[in-house]
Amino acid sequence: MATTRNLEMNIELLRKYRNEKKLIECNDLGWGSYEGINPEYNNLATAIDIAKKNEDGLTDFKSNELRLQRMINLCNKNEVRLVLITMPVTSYYAENINQNKLKKVVASCNYFEEKNKNVIYLNLFQSPQFDNNDFYDTDHLNSKGATKCSRILNQFIIALK
Repeated sequence: MATTRNLEMNIELLRKYRNEKKLIECNDLGWGSYEGINPEYNNLATAIDIAKKNEDGLTDFKSNELRLQRMINLCNKNEVRLVLITMPVTSYYAENINQNKLKKVVASCNYFEEKNKNVIYLNLFQSPQFDNNDFYDTDHLNSKGATKCSRILNQFIIALK
């Protein structure tokens, strides 16, 4: 089932590219123009497939943490505040990812925030401000959700000043 669904998605993308010579669209607000909810991709079965596809089994983040710390140091040197964000996802997706990895990612972000005065962490992963109707598929916001997320982020940044 997962293979068929992914194959169908890839064929759809190839057709779109052949016909339109592009894969990504952007509206006046600057984000992909995913309108509404795609019930074919915003559901539990697809969430299970996508969570499995995205799982690489790795939980050693040392090299990524070192890279991130170098970026944080560069931002700090240039007096730039850095906001780390865990983006929202549907409840379908959140319930089917590797929970141990999620805990480690969140712990790492919290650690960077505590250790570095120029780092702020905003965790929207399972924020009650979003529901499954804010997503085009299991892990991508639709236009309504993107607008909501942009407003939340904007308010968050304004509150930092």
